[in-house]
Amino acid sequence: MRDIFKLTDKYGRTFDRTKWAVGVTHTAPGKGPLCSSGWIHWYPHPLVAVLMDPVHGDFGPTARLWRGTAGGKKLLDGSGKFVLKGGSQTVTLIEELPLPSLTIEQRVTVAIRVVQCVVGNHYPEWSKWAEAWLSGQDRTEKAAMTTETKADAVAQVAKGAVWAVAVAAAEAAWAALAATETVWVVAAEAAARATDEAAWAMRKATTTTQTVLPNLARMLQDVVKQGEPK
Repeated sequence: MRDIFKLTDKYGRTFDRTKWAVGVTHTAPGKGPLCSSGWIHWYPHPLVAVLMDPVHGDFGPTARLWRGTAGGKKLLDGSGKFVLKGGSQTVTLIEELPLPSLTIEQRVTVAIRVVQCVVGNHYPEWSKWAEAWLSGQDRTEKAAMTTETKADAVAQVAKGAVWAVAVAAAEAAWAALAATETVWVVAAEAAARATDEAAWAMRKATTTTQTVLPNLARMLQDVVKQGEPK
């Protein structure tokens, strides 16, 4: 058994209108790939749940967050191959928690950091742009989209992640000016997609470190803490 976190819609439902509430237990066979009906899905940390929601459950700002326990004979515990989302044969909800929030800046920051772990220093132009964005030196839409056009120079295994980061950063720059919900959603989706793509890239690339994504929750906590008012 281990503590886990689960998102539902505002009515406490997940896919196929499965209803959740405190004390409710659901079961699954524990067979097949993680992203299937063979597993009850959950996240290892509340911030990971919120970061990945745009490209996983897509429950949005009205989502509800729950703490529960995962059990069963088989457990994909999020510490190895499946680092962004876990699965188990059973999940029992214990309590409902406040839904944390992540700004566009925080989402893009995490996405860039994760992708940096994949591409390393092998692509100087992209790395230069990423460092300029992280430092606040250049967060313009033009710089981000110029970087996007250079995605072809990046190894195929990381191309999707690099492209998504550039899109997220460009949309973040536009959102700062437009302040529209639509642009915010696009940026959030792109940041989550970049993180997801980087996770797949790290699984495929035998030469990259396997220690970063399991520590994604800690990375997120650091980013959120840095963004808090002093």
